[in-house]
Amino acid sequence: MVLDLPPPQKAEHNSANERFRPPAPITRAITPFDPSSGFLQTISFRKSYLALNGDREPMRLLEEPKILIDRGLNIAKLEGWGISVDADKLSAIPREMARRFMKLWQDVEHNRLSEEDQGNWEHIVSTVDMDAFYLSLSQPRYLEGQRAGGDLQAHVRWPDQDQSERVPDKFLGEFSLLDPGEWFGAYFRFDLEGKITSVERLVQIPPPEADLWNEWPAKVY
Repeated sequence: MVLDLPPPQKAEHNSANERFRPPAPITRAITPFDPSSGFLQTISFRKSYLALNGDREPMRLLEEPKILIDRGLNIAKLEGWGISVDADKLSAIPREMARRFMKLWQDVEHNRLSEEDQGNWEHIVSTVDMDAFYLSLSQPRYLEGQRAGGDLQAHVRWPDQDQSERVPDKFLGEFSLLDPGEWFGAYFRFDLEGKITSVERLVQIPPPEADLWNEWPAKVY
């Protein structure tokens, strides 16, 4: 079967009658560069405690503070503390933390804490060991005991205890003038676990009489 198809027709295109349309422009949302946005970096401040008043009042940190560094503005901010230092002077942060803590603590003690600092203080007390800090402020107590141990290690035996207690090595110098078995009197501070944290004005004393030994008061922390 043969199909009788019409001859093919050539399509005519009249470009003269077509209106020129330029291609649609490519649009892009361009945000102007803002140097104040800077380049942000967050790091952890790796330190377990801060020294207050020459390390006599240590402030133990319960968590690592966060430092937000803005490289564009060259500023480092300590999160929650209200502290800002130059980004190239991070070594100044421990001193600034101690200064900030002591200032706010004094403001609280004298009932002059501002509303602006209230949020910082609430954050600070939630991240430091306030119990240990207040214990470090307590007055030393006078106690008497007996030196035990050898020359390289110092132990003390309190009248209300049968076993001796090792003295931290940093206080070995205070006990080095005593021979084992000799009695002493000194002013002591203790931590929350009853361990010695300071020894002051240690002197040698005569041994107590036998009847006083049995009536000696217990060492209360």
